[in-house]
Amino acid sequence: MNRKEYNKKYYQKNKEKYKNHRQKNKEYYKEYGKKYYQKNKEELRKDAKKRQLLREYNLSKEEFEKIFLKQNCECAICHKLFENMPCVDHNHKTNKVRGLLCISCNVLIAMAQDDIIILENTIKYLRENDG
Repeated sequence: MNRKEYNKKYYQKNKEKYKNHRQKNKEYYKEYGKKYYQKNKEELRKDAKKRQLLREYNLSKEEFEKIFLKQNCECAICHKLFENMPCVDHNHKTNKVRGLLCISCNVLIAMAQDDIIILENTIKYLRENDG
């Protein structure tokens, strides 16, 4: 049995003891958590983004970077270079990733509720009323 397995077994046997210890020392753990976060902020943020990509889109960091480079570091709609972290555009029914968008284009798609007819009507409206 390796160290990790041993620790897991030991924790399972002594779960109540650990729970009580954390309850009695809430302030200590709260302060420790704040200090740990400040010290490791950047790494934790990177990990959080990685977990979000996997959880929400079943997309690895490598797959994300591949799409990013395939799109030449620019939005799939307006073709402006990304200034901030790109949004992952996906089909809300199938959860299939379509590409990466800037915040503005992502909001545009969201406000149209992924409805092609709404977007076509918007284009028609703009063409007819562009004065």
